[in-house]
Amino acid sequence: MAFERVESDVEHHLAGHAAQAQLTKDAGMSGINGLDSIGDETCLRKAFAVEQVAAEARSRGYEQMTVLWEQGADGPEEFYLKLGFVKAGELFGERVGVLTL
Repeated sequence: MAFERVESDVEHHLAGHAAQAQLTKDAGMSGINGLDSIGDETCLRKAFAVEQVAAEARSRGYEQMTVLWEQGADGPEEFYLKLGFVKAGELFGERVGVLTL
């Protein structure tokens, strides 16, 4: 029962993002955190998850969030950059991205 509620909340949230993205595009404005250009539903779900982690980090007083990703044509670099992460170097051969909260 709890899982159904969470999934329903996720679907509602995604529908809200889709509507916001369309309104934003119609108005000729850029979207919040680039979600208007994320694309398919799978990416929107991942973006939602990243936003939830960022919200939790913010609520705990963190000022930034860091992520590592493997570089390459099939890597997630574009996804993270659209969410507002900025490249901050490399660590262990992977790209470091930082999101200011």
